[in-house]
Amino acid sequence: GISFDFICLVVIAAILAAIGLHENSSVVVVSSMLISPMMNPVLGAVLGTVTRSKALLLTGIRTCFLTILMCIAVGCSVGIIFYYTEDHDQFNMATLSKEIVSRGDPKGL
Repeated sequence: GISFDFICLVVIAAILAAIGLHENSSVVVVSSMLISPMMNPVLGAVLGTVTRSKALLLTGIRTCFLTILMCIAVGCSVGIIFYYTEDHDQFNMATLSKEIVSRGDPKGL
């Protein structure tokens, strides 16, 4: 399930990843992956599949989905904060950090 500690670790990892992307630091992005507890629900879903435990499988999938939604919400919030605390008149695709560009096409959505 989702505990307070789990939520705190996910939020801290998401904030750290956002800062790492903003500051163009792959070390900070990778360290956010080490903090994140996302592997636990993935392992729960896999274990539920292997043992044919529908309850464990559904709990793992639900927790993964909710965690991804939390990460998106935190990332959007941090992005909005960065947007309003910096000079955003000069924003264009050329001002994106290498870390952001290397992780996908920003026009992909």
